[in-house]
Amino acid sequence: MPPQEKSFASNVPILIVVFVLLCAVSIWMYSAGLFGSRAQAPVGETQTAPKEVTTVNSTDLAQKSDREQLPAGFPSDIPVDTTNKLSQSYVLAFPDRGVNQYTVEFNTKLSAQAQYKTYLDFMTANGYTFGESGKNANASLYGTKNNDDLSVVFSSQNGVTTVSISYLDRQ
Repeated sequence: MPPQEKSFASNVPILIVVFVLLCAVSIWMYSAGLFGSRAQAPVGETQTAPKEVTTVNSTDLAQKSDREQLPAGFPSDIPVDTTNKLSQSYVLAFPDRGVNQYTVEFNTKLSAQAQYKTYLDFMTANGYTFGESGKNANASLYGTKNNDDLSVVFSSQNGVTTVSISYLDRQ
């Protein structure tokens, strides 16, 4: 046998032992959690997030008609079809942040395209600015004016268009 072949054959048991030891150490490190993120809390410790005060004020839609269905404080200039009952009408308030989110949703027989045009015309005429993804043809609009945001989403099914309006008022 040439000398190189003899030395390789004699090193095989050593290589097998080293491989087995590396596997055993890796398994031990994995089971001990040493491969996980060091930013995680130790087992048994509880992390708490700061409490935030929020309130939800829903409008009683059964007792209201027309624009009375809108949540108190909803901007009066935003067009809303109130000829039918609204399906959603509420204010989500974050008093610690000085923010109110007004949400209104209604159904209409007008097409999503017609509703999109109505709100695009309204927002453009009233000085809302649209970001890069602020206009999604016949699907949604998102604009900002005076640090407040107006988002309108349109969806159609079986000849009925649902319009969801969210107005974020930063006080």
